[in-house]
Amino acid sequence: MVASMTGFARVEGHAEGFSWVWELKSVNSKSLDLRFRLSPGFEGLEVALRTLLAEQLQRGALTVNLAATRASPAVSVRVNREALAQVTALAAELVEHHGAAPPRADGLLALRGVLESGEVEDAGEVRERRHAALLASARQAVERLVAVRREEGARLGTALAARLDEIEALTGAAEATAAL
Repeated sequence: MVASMTGFARVEGHAEGFSWVWELKSVNSKSLDLRFRLSPGFEGLEVALRTLLAEQLQRGALTVNLAATRASPAVSVRVNREALAQVTALAAELVEHHGAAPPRADGLLALRGVLESGEVEDAGEVRERRHAALLASARQAVERLVAVRREEGARLGTALAARLDEIEALTGAAEATAAL
């Protein structure tokens, strides 16, 4: 069966608070040439993807894109108690020695460094389940790409067979004319 080296596949998925889109693009190449563009934090999937692609494809220049986004940002906020203690001590000193008004809580929390925020790191088992779901959808994308390449190959095979029949007919006609 003739299979083309050109094709495109797109698969969307979501799991564990993330949604993603896989896009696989394939063009002609003498060997299997893989290029990856993975969202930050998902670079660790590349080894498994290389294995998966090598199992299914022998030739072609492939670009594998993964666009992943967190459904809702997981942000944590915490009070830097050391910074708060230092600011409170300074404020108490100002109140005692200079007659300043006592600070309000919202004013203290608004000071830089007192409140800290950052993204929450997912637990290992959550990351593992997410990566398993990502690899399952990548497998679907590879299967779609292989199917597209086979469909294109079948169309090419039909076109080539028609051209070969045409060449055979022309060769027969030329031989008949040459025999006269």
